This record gives sequence, structure tokens and C-alpha cells, in this order.
Amino acid sequence: MGRRVRAAVLTAAVVLIGLNPVTIAPGRADEAGPVILVSVDGLASSALGATATPNWDRLVAEGATTLNARTIVEFTQTFPNHTSLFTGRPATGPNGHGVDFNVDDGSTIHSHAGTYISSIFDVAHDHGLATSFYTQKTKMAFFDRSWDAASGAPDTVGADNGRDKIDTYLKANLGAMVNAARQELTNDPAGLTFIHFGQTDFAGHDYGWGSTQYLTAVRQVDTYLGQLMNDIETDPQLANAVLIVTADHGGTGTVHTDASNPNNYTIPFAVWGAGVSSGVDLYALNLDRANPGTTQPPYSAANPPVRNADAANLVLSLLGLPVVPGSIINPGGTLDVNTGGGSDDPPVVGWSAPVGGSTVAGVVPVSATASDDGVVVSVEFRVDGGLIGTDTNGGDGWSTTWDTATVADGNHTLEATATDDAEQIDTDSVTVTVENNPSGSVEILMVVGDATTLTAGDTAVRNRLTAAGYEVTVIDDNAASVPDASLHDLVIVTASIASGTLDADIPDVTVPVLVAKPYVLDDFGLTADPTSNYGTRTVSTISIVNPGHPTAAGLNGNIILRNPSTTVSWGIAPPAATVVATAGGDATIWNIAPGDPLADNTPAPACRLSFPLIGNMPTGYTTNAWTLFDATITHATTNCHNGG
Repeated sequence: MGRRVRAAVLTAAVVLIGLNPVTIAPGRADEAGPVILVSVDGLASSALGATATPNWDRLVAEGATTLNARTIVEFTQTFPNHTSLFTGRPATGPNGHGVDFNVDDGSTIHSHAGTYISSIFDVAHDHGLATSFYTQKTKMAFFDRSWDAASGAPDTVGADNGRDKIDTYLKANLGAMVNAARQELTNDPAGLTFIHFGQTDFAGHDYGWGSTQYLTAVRQVDTYLGQLMNDIETDPQLANAVLIVTADHGGTGTVHTDASNPNNYTIPFAVWGAGVSSGVDLYALNLDRANPGTTQPPYSAANPPVRNADAANLVLSLLGLPVVPGSIINPGGTLDVNTGGGSDDPPVVGWSAPVGGSTVAGVVPVSATASDDGVVVSVEFRVDGGLIGTDTNGGDGWSTTWDTATVADGNHTLEATATDDAEQIDTDSVTVTVENNPSGSVEILMVVGDATTLTAGDTAVRNRLTAAGYEVTVIDDNAASVPDASLHDLVIVTASIASGTLDADIPDVTVPVLVAKPYVLDDFGLTADPTSNYGTRTVSTISIVNPGHPTAAGLNGNIILRNPSTTVSWGIAPPAATVVATAGGDATIWNIAPGDPLADNTPAPACRLSFPLIGNMPTGYTTNAWTLFDATITHATTNCHNGG
């Protein structure tokens, strides 16, 4: 089409433009879309029957729609709902995004969640699509800041497209905003475009929902929707576009804070464009969803309602991309918008672990995500074309294990192939490096409290490392020097050292350092002062929050390190850190890549990591605990260059 590989999304009423899932070639994001997501801030469903909205009427007549969609359960406010719209997560709970406020306080989503929160902008951007964000509201800069070059995660998918996940961000008044978005869409459309109309919300707060002024604002937005629809119909570049329109909340009087009020949580949801069925009700099309009447069902409902947050993975499904990491709303992107249903659409598979470009050794878990508008019946895993495992039960994820000792050291191609109930397939692949024989090539310095009489925990760690082929040197904490440390490929500062004994220059060594002693985490920039930012706590499990990271070793969910409950180290990681696992809500496995800012904002001289090796805990490590440890050491000894 000659279009720029980018994407557009709109808030308030959300409009998504993208390819019909029937016509998208899975895994070929450059051929899908564009998708335009429009959110109409404060658009109550009741308003669409109270005033003339001819273009909304067109959406109903020509698309897949409902006037009885729902906001998220916890809040009927702009920030929490838009965060869910972008991430596919609820606001609260173990998988929540943590945004429970509605003003821009200068922070990021990740700082409130305690871990990095991925979005539709991450997935589209990292797969090579351009992304755009247009809004009327100044406070929406919160989202641009959360995924900008400073706060966005490293791109570990294919070519490195950088950390700034939103390529174009514009805040402007209503007319200027729409004109800029239309100009981009007709001249050089992004793969994903988001447009946020604030006009209806402004009128609702000033004059009241349902007032004459509010209904005038609804008609204004409807006119602009008509202009977008006309552009889509007449521009050949937009022939495969799909428009999704939804809202973040309704309103009652001049407010919308009561999340239990149906006037606040009842919103519209519409999908229109290439491949979308005409004149169908979304509940009739999706029998696994239930029209909620006037209620607000919980997330646990067996047949949930259509929610605005369904848009996140619907957008990515329309673009032929994997779901948002960590999302649990519409988790497979299976909200159907085409009466063809099930077998017409191929499955979509995405490789999860190990991460492409990583170095692996021993027996490693391999996993993928797979979704379909019908049923995924199997995922086959291959190495260099040879089958290593077939998973036919996706209830616990799609995975198998791979004994890397069965292949020679070097680069190998891993493939995951999903098959659906119509015998359609999709394949995704990555390349990894096998290194099972590092003996003599990787030297590790363990700094301990007493090198002559190792603790049981330090002994277990040393034995694990030597068994893996590493050359391990053990040295007293008061004897460790910068020159000695610099001669090694990795320095491990164990929990047995005495605080205050290390050479003050050790934190500045230009080799990777893994810090297990929580009370010196601040010395190495893994946390900041004061001591309330780090410490130890007793837990029964830790939670993997970044399952795609190489140090997660393909594991996910809650992991038992040792039975019974055990003491682990924790810290409040700085914004640039990659948090892989948490304990009690705070980081317990995390790292900072070379050059990224430490807690004091100075660049990390080399990879800095932390792993819970408190006391004698390693003597009772579970298999999963050692798997995480092995993956962390592999990541550390490559200076965090194998995946971020």
C-alpha cells in the first residue's frame, strides 16, 4: 500500500481500524491494518439515543456493536480505564496495573505497579509498527511519559526499534487534533493510531451529563467520526482499516466517580471496517459473553460482558500480533467481530521463551502464546526443524522442555507452530545460542564473609556454578579489590559478607555484579537510600511478573523457592530496572542493563543484578529456584546482552 508502518488509536469513544482477522496473515503485522482506536471520554450509552448521531447509527448498521458494554469494575474514571484499555489489565489485584488515581502526578504507570506494564503500544512498536496518540487533554501526557524513551522497556522482538513506544504524540484542541490525525491517516498512516475525544467529558463536568451542552458535544464528536469513516472508505491506503469506538465512563449529574452507578459504567463499544460483519450485536456474535443487563459483573464471571479493556487484545488480534504481556482481559484476543467465526481465521502464535538472541544451556523450558477465534488444538515445538515436543493442553500455557545437550554449541532456530480446529496453522520462530561448555571461558568471583569456612548457602551456590562448568574463585569481603574483580566475567556479592567491609570502589567495576546482600543494594545503585527501600521478608512464593525475560527461564506465575516459607531479599527497583520477579509486591529478581540509569541516575558501568540468596536458603532450593538462578547467571555473564 505504500503506507508507513505505524498505528493509530483514539480514546473516549474508542475507534480501532485494522484488518479483518479473516484476511490478516498471522505474524505479518506489516500487512495488517492500520487500526484506529478511538476513545470518547465520558460517552454514556444513553446519550446515543437522546440526540441525532447519524454516524453512530452507521456504525450500528454496518458494524459489530453494543450499547451495553462495561467499564472496568473498580473505577469509572479516565486514567484507570484508559490504562486498562491499553494494557488489557484490571486496575487492582495481582495482575492489576496499579493506576487508581485520575490526575497526572508526574509519575509513570510502572512506578505505581511496582513493575513494568506492557501495552498495545509496546507490542505494535516492537513488531515494527509506528504508533500515534492524539488527545485533547493535557493530563494524557501521563501515558506518553509511561512509554517514552526513558520509561519504555527494551525492544527484544526482532530489530531494535528503541524504547519510545509512542512515535507521535499530540495534545491539541478538538479541531486541530482531528485534522492532524486525519492528515496523518490519509498521507502516511501509522500501524496503530489512538484518538482521544475529551469534548463530551468537558461538557458533562461543566453542564451535566444529558444536558443540552453535553448532547451538543456528542453530536460534534459524531460529526468527526463521520469524517474518519469517510476517509477510510475513500482512501486506498485505508482499505483494510478497522475502526473501534468505545468510552472510559458515562456520568451522573456533573460527576462519574461512583463505580456502582449504571449511568457511569454503561458505555458503547463498536467495531467497523474491513472484514467486520454488518449490523450484528456483539453479544449475539460472542456466545461466551453475556449481556449484563443493568449489572456490573465481576472479572471472575463465567460469561463476562464486553468491556472497553477488551479493545487492547482485539487491536493486536486485528494486526496479527501477540497479546499484551500480562493482560488477562480478552486474554486470547478472541472477541469476535465477524460472523464467519472460528474456522475462518487462522490461529496466531507468538514465541515466549527463551527470548530470541539469548544464550541457553542445560534443560530449558520453551513456551509460546497461541490464540484463535475457534480452538487451538496443539502447539508443536521444533529445533532446526526437528520436533522436540507437542502440547495439546493450553490450559496451563503452551510449553515443553528442551535438552540443549542434544545439539552442538552455537546458533539454533526454535519454532512454535499452532494448529486450530480447522487445521489452519501459524508459526513463529527465534534464534538462540547454545553454550553448554563454558569451562575455562567464564570466570566468577564470589565475595563471601569467610573464604576459609563457607556457609552452607555459599557452598551450595559455589557447587552449582562449578557443576555448570564455571571457574569460581572465592575471596573474603575485606580482601576483594577492584583489579581482582575486573579480571572476572561476573562478581557475586553474597549475603554472607559484612556490611561496610567492601572496597568503596567495587560498585564501580566495569564487569557485571550480582548483589545478594540486601543491605548493600543501595551501594550498587540497585535501590536508593534510605533503608526503607530494601530489606528481607518471609514469603512462601515469589511472583514472576516478566515471564518473557531470559532470567524468568520460561516460568510464570507464583514460584516456590524453598519449602517451607523462606526469607528473601527485596528492594524498590529504580525506574530503569527490569523487574522479573517480586516478593510481597517489591522486586526480588531484577537487573539494570549497562548504561541504563542506576538509582542515583548515574549510568550502570556494567550489568547490575539481584537474586534472593539469603543465608542457607539455597541448600533447600526447589528445581524452579535453581532454574531461575541458572538463567540469571547466564544473563549476568553475558552482561545482560541476551534480552535486556
